[in-house]
Amino acid sequence: MSISKKLKHLPILLAGVAMGLGVFINVNTTKKAEPVQAAIDYSACETAHNANNKSNLKTALYNVVKNGDPGTYSELWTSYLTVYKKSDGYLKDYYSNTSRFTSANQDTGSGGTTEGDKYNREHTIPKSWWGGSTSNQGADIFIVVPADKFINNKRSDNCLGVVGSATFSSNNNYSKLGTSSSSWNHFGSPVFEPNDEVKGDLARIVFYSVIKYDVSSWTTDNGSYVFSGNTSASSNFGLTANAVKLFSYWNNLDKPDDWERTVNTRGNSVQGNPNPFIDHPEYANTLWGDVSGYTTYSTSSASLSVSPSSGSITVGNTLNLTATASGGSGDVTWSITSGSSYVSLDTTTGNSVTVTGVTAGTATVTASYSGTTASCSITVTSSGGGESQTTYTQLTSISNIDNSANYVLGLEGTGFHYAGTSSWGSIALPSSQTPLYYTLTKGSGNTSFTAKTTINSTTYYLTVPTSNTFTMSTSSTSITLGTSTTGLSGENSSYAVTNSSTTARHLRINGSSGLRSYAATTGAMAYFYKVNDSASAKTLSSISVSTAPTKTTYTAGQYFDPTGLVITRTYSDSGSDTYTYAGHTTEFTFSPTTSTALTTSNKSVTITYGGKSCSQSITVNSAKTLSSISVSGQTTSFAVGDTFSFGGTVTAHFSDSSTSDVTSSATFSGYNMNSAGNQTVTVSYTYSGTTKTTSYSITVTAYRTVIEVTSESATITWPSSATANTSGDFSPTVTNVQYTYYESTDKALRLGTGSGGGKITITTTSNITSLTVNARAYSSSYTGTLTIGDQTASVTDYSSYNDFEVELDSPTTSLDISTGSKNVRINVKSVTLVCSVSNNISTSSDCVGLESFIDTYMHMDYTQNLGYCKDNTHHYYSTAKSAFNSLNTHQRLLFTSNSAYSTEWARLSAWASANGESLNSSNVLAQNNNYQVGRIISENNNTITLIIIISLLGASSIGICFYLRKKREN
Repeated sequence: MSISKKLKHLPILLAGVAMGLGVFINVNTTKKAEPVQAAIDYSACETAHNANNKSNLKTALYNVVKNGDPGTYSELWTSYLTVYKKSDGYLKDYYSNTSRFTSANQDTGSGGTTEGDKYNREHTIPKSWWGGSTSNQGADIFIVVPADKFINNKRSDNCLGVVGSATFSSNNNYSKLGTSSSSWNHFGSPVFEPNDEVKGDLARIVFYSVIKYDVSSWTTDNGSYVFSGNTSASSNFGLTANAVKLFSYWNNLDKPDDWERTVNTRGNSVQGNPNPFIDHPEYANTLWGDVSGYTTYSTSSASLSVSPSSGSITVGNTLNLTATASGGSGDVTWSITSGSSYVSLDTTTGNSVTVTGVTAGTATVTASYSGTTASCSITVTSSGGGESQTTYTQLTSISNIDNSANYVLGLEGTGFHYAGTSSWGSIALPSSQTPLYYTLTKGSGNTSFTAKTTINSTTYYLTVPTSNTFTMSTSSTSITLGTSTTGLSGENSSYAVTNSSTTARHLRINGSSGLRSYAATTGAMAYFYKVNDSASAKTLSSISVSTAPTKTTYTAGQYFDPTGLVITRTYSDSGSDTYTYAGHTTEFTFSPTTSTALTTSNKSVTITYGGKSCSQSITVNSAKTLSSISVSGQTTSFAVGDTFSFGGTVTAHFSDSSTSDVTSSATFSGYNMNSAGNQTVTVSYTYSGTTKTTSYSITVTAYRTVIEVTSESATITWPSSATANTSGDFSPTVTNVQYTYYESTDKALRLGTGSGGGKITITTTSNITSLTVNARAYSSSYTGTLTIGDQTASVTDYSSYNDFEVELDSPTTSLDISTGSKNVRINVKSVTLVCSVSNNISTSSDCVGLESFIDTYMHMDYTQNLGYCKDNTHHYYSTAKSAFNSLNTHQRLLFTSNSAYSTEWARLSAWASANGESLNSSNVLAQNNNYQVGRIISENNNTITLIIIISLLGASSIGICFYLRKKREN
């Protein structure tokens, strides 16, 4: 055949080789997809959305997200710092609004027993619902979000839902766990309810998961409440009807905001796909129905009232507010919605709150509950309030009444009248309550007067009833001052408050019943006192720090944290009290603010409260930088095909001489577990934009050939098919072994049957590079220490196995595993040998002969037209196969791996395939000059047979046969 004709068929041959190479690349190459950075094309989605075609819309949305690569679970720690970092430098926490998390708060396996301590990777769709894998949805940047570890543990794998009665609430009642609301009791109990501001975010995560992943099996445990298992369009694409109702409502209740859109942009950059429902929340309505009509929960009938609805207090005094709530769910929360510098609150949750006057002004305190609110308007004055706080003048004559003055009722030194309702009088000492202010108006002839006050926004008049009860009336009622002593026993009875009838009833302060109407001597007489406005006004004079914040030392770039701060409030009358900062952000201001990065020039923080200021000294150190990283305790020995495992500790060293364990945040690269030999692993860690690397060496040994011992024998010899060297077969011998069962579950080579013990001797030749024996020793009658090979083993009893491993001292020595004269049993679990194979194996005449035979008789088959690669008459293939099988090990290695025989080896493999058979190199593993020849193993009654050979010849053979057929046709 001319050269031109031969070249004519070269493309066919190359195509076949390329097919084989393509299979190789596909099977052996793993490369993480690069993120999709192109602009997001929603055109197909818009078309389907406008046509209201659910199936087409789902398909179009899948095409938008399908190419995104979630990466690995460990990479989330780094991704969080890109995707979820807020403008204040802290990470967004979806379960708490008081946490201030940086990378230093990353969950490392300990801590997190209180809110704000640690954050971890929260699967908003719990792992237990779909099998727990940390790949795909288990590492998706949109599904696995940063969340407070303590609250995350509280949620566990419970469903998202609407809480009716809370058993746990996070700070500020931001999120809660509890029994399901009766009208939304579709998701088991308990359920976890996130805050309103993230309900839409979480709903869109659920919708996104349905688009990107197959949710048909996400029905384990509580998953069955949310996912139905049927992903057809008619079955809501896998969501239950109740899940559709809840999450569609949340999607419409809490629309995407700027923060969520920022997360979407960042997440797309990191992962290579967006969450389409953030860009287009209306798509969810097309797929699952617009349920915006569900504008409220069952709590729409919730009612809330605050008592009193208005009040007046003086600086330094307090007013108790009580909220009455019904028909809804959750706790009552309190806030100062206006005038935050004039009053302070002792708490932000619960059905009652104590308001303290800080400085003169008007403030509004608002209670919130299940979507409803109620408020109390409070006036803070600087005058009058109680004994020792201002001066009072007792009213002795109606003619002395000042219509523009405030009056209080009671007895100076004992207490003044305070009442929250119109039907009950109670004693309120100046130090604990603010008295009611009365306005007095003289009647004609100065013989009677009226006294009115405001309670819960209603005007009441004081009256002195003819019974012992105390009442207030909305109708104007005349009263007078006592003018005789008849029935008014007690001092200054002529000044007592009495009624205008002739029954001589008067008001007295009863220690147990409060203000009462009497006609006899019971308790102290009650009098009116004018509050003197000319008295020194009580005001807030100054504040000072009584307890410093928990954190006073910072690193540049961090933010001031006032947690733990307690101030002392000092008033103009020299009185004082303390007040604890507990997230009351509307009452305190700080300079620098809590969202301003600190610098080394910041020596103190100015604290302002109630118009007064003080300072707290702080220390801001220079921002530490990453100097270097180091590794210790790492795993360095592997076998080909093993999964890489670091196994050690990565330590970061900083400029301030501090160190930190950063193992969980470090990355490892440069290794190839499919290639034998010495390799270098590169370790990297990034801190504040600075990346440092270090490296260490690992050894990856060749693939293992495993031979199972299947018979009892005093002498065990490795089969020749598992041996190879350059000068002949290698047959190491193991002697003096009894193969028995000590336990039904412990199948092994057992050494030692009684007194005198036993011995295994393994004699090697020069091509052995290493030999390792793994065994365990135990005894019922001996305790002590044995020298076994190059190692000592402690022996106790049968119940305490002592595993040990001994290695060959040098390539030419014999290894003895012996119990000496001790009655000790040793179960040999495995014996592993590694021998060397030269790179420069000389050409074998047998290989040359096989090459010639293949070239001759494979061609003859075609010329006799016996069929496509068939050998049905002359049996030439059988002869070639027998010749191949008769090669010794080093000859097979040569024939299957040396380029001089590559064409013949490819032809022989194709010939075998055409005859319905498959040839392989059988235990020949040319990996960096080393391969393991034999491993005796017998354990747990398992048959272990492992021969790892990677062959690409199947695909190549197709190309060869195409070439041969074309050749035959020509």
